Amino acid sequence: MLEIHPQPQRHRDIGVRIRDRQIHGGRLGRQAFSIDEILAVRRVLDSIVLEGLLRTEVETEFECIRYYDTPDAWASRLNQPKVGDLEADESLITAALELMPHGNGEIFETELVRAVRFSRPA
Repeated sequence: MLEIHPQPQRHRDIGVRIRDRQIHGGRLGRQAFSIDEILAVRRVLDSIVLEGLLRTEVETEFECIRYYDTPDAWASRLNQPKVGDLEADESLITAALELMPHGNGEIFETELVRAVRFSRPA
């Protein structure tokens, strides 16, 4: 079994690419209930491992990057239920949005993700 979840952090970093330059643009929040859900799943899996029903084979952490290259894709992301407040440099976000139709701008989001592979004990 493979379990993949973002690390339960309050914010994800937001960057913008304007032409060939990447700039840190701010942070995108995560709703508290989303963090609670991540922690609840981890508690359940930990208890299953403690009971001996599964064992942890491999655990790793990696950075996940999501790219938004149209204004609609970015607006859709902001309207998802588990997304919190956006704390960003509005002029950078606006510049990236204006350049998107010409292929010269995009917004990207980075966050740490944990992946764990479980197996049944022999």
